[in-house]
This record gives sequence, C-alpha cells and structure tokens, in this order.
Amino acid sequence: MEDRPGEARAARTGGAAGHLDGAPAHLGGAAPPAGPARAGSVLVRVLVAVGLLLAWAQTAGGPVERSTGDLLTDLAVGEVMSLTIERPDPQSVTSGEAEVQWTTDGRTFWATYWFSTVPGEEDEGLTILAAARDGGVLVQTEPFAFVERDDAGPVWSAVALAALLVLVLGPEPRLATRWAWFWLAVAAAPVWLVFVLLEPAPLWSRSPLPVRRRLTGGWAFLVSVTVLPFVLSALPGGLLPR
Repeated sequence: MEDRPGEARAARTGGAAGHLDGAPAHLGGAAPPAGPARAGSVLVRVLVAVGLLLAWAQTAGGPVERSTGDLLTDLAVGEVMSLTIERPDPQSVTSGEAEVQWTTDGRTFWATYWFSTVPGEEDEGLTILAAARDGGVLVQTEPFAFVERDDAGPVWSAVALAALLVLVLGPEPRLATRWAWFWLAVAAAPVWLVFVLLEPAPLWSRSPLPVRRRLTGGWAFLVSVTVLPFVLSALPGGLLPR
C-alpha cells in the first residue's frame, strides 16, 4: 500500500510534529513551534509592560543614589546647590547610618553616611558639613527619617514579580529559554520589558519573530556575568533600579 503524502512527509521529518531534523524543537537551542496568542495572555503582557514603563519613569525621574565620596567631590568643585542631611540629637550617645541629599544643576542625589555621637568615634557627617560650609552651600539639617525619597524599588519588585509569573506560567518563549530570560532579567531588570514585549510574539504583531535557534540558559548566564555589567556601567546613573 502506498503511503499517503502526509505520512511520507512525517517519515522524512522524524515522524512527529514539532521535530526538526529528528530532534524535538523544545530541547536544546531549537525554537518551539508558535501557538495562537490568547487575548488574556496579551492583556496581561500589556499591563506588565505598562507597569514596567511607569516604574522605569519613576526611577529615572527620582533622586540617584551616589556615595559620600561623590558628594565630597561635588562640594569640592562647587557643583552642589543645596544639601539636606539627617543628624542625630547631639545630646544622645549613638551611632549608625543616616541619609544626605543634595542637588546640582537639574538633578538630585542621595547617599548614606556613618554618624556617631560616641566620643572618639568618627562621624562622616561632620566632614560633610565642614566641606559644605567651606563651599558656601546652603545646608539644612533634619532629624532622622525626614529626608524623603520617591523610591521606585517596591514598584519594580511588584512588576518584576508579575513578569516572572508570565515567564513561568505563560507560553513557551521562542527567542530564548525560560532560564535564559531569567538570568538576563536578574542581571538587568529592564530585560523584563523586552521579554513581555517580544515573547512569544511581539505585542504589535500576530506573527512571532522568525527564529530557528534560541538563547539557552548557560549562554545567558555567561552574558549576564560578563557583558551586561559593562553595558550597565556605561549607562547614566538613575536609569536602572538598585
């Protein structure tokens, strides 16, 4: 009996759908077959993408974390316009970390410093105040927990968790494996935005991107610990969550 055309094609390709050259498409680096996009899945991806964009905007527009060394440098070159620093009650005997916030031309920064009212211990706050006084900077001292920052950290954590659930529970990614997306996003949180926009198909298209091979977890891990740190260090401060 002659084979029907469909059976002959199946025999030549390995005898089962989803195989390429005799190997399952979902193993190794081969891209899995694309399935139909579900309206609910697309809506969730849109909501997560919007949340990531809002968190990113909040981070970029808020105070940027720096070090006290950066503050002292800015004071030395005369770039600081105003400074607000938390200081302990001089009558108390205590030590710990406090925050200082300063503004330059168009940007606000903050840092933590070590304070101490214990006799004989170093107090970085006194060094900062002396440098500000020498530079003629307007200084405002406040009690603890007065320096307020619009911290986007909790927002980033919430939307990143939502993106992680999409990765784990959603359709099989086609550009990279689940582990690959995970390692890249752990190294650089904005990768979550790339993921929800492109996987398993771009939000603006019904057709997935053509791909035969996808990035695997091992290679993604190597990229996350070698290439990404250099890329992130080249970006202006304040663009990424800390």
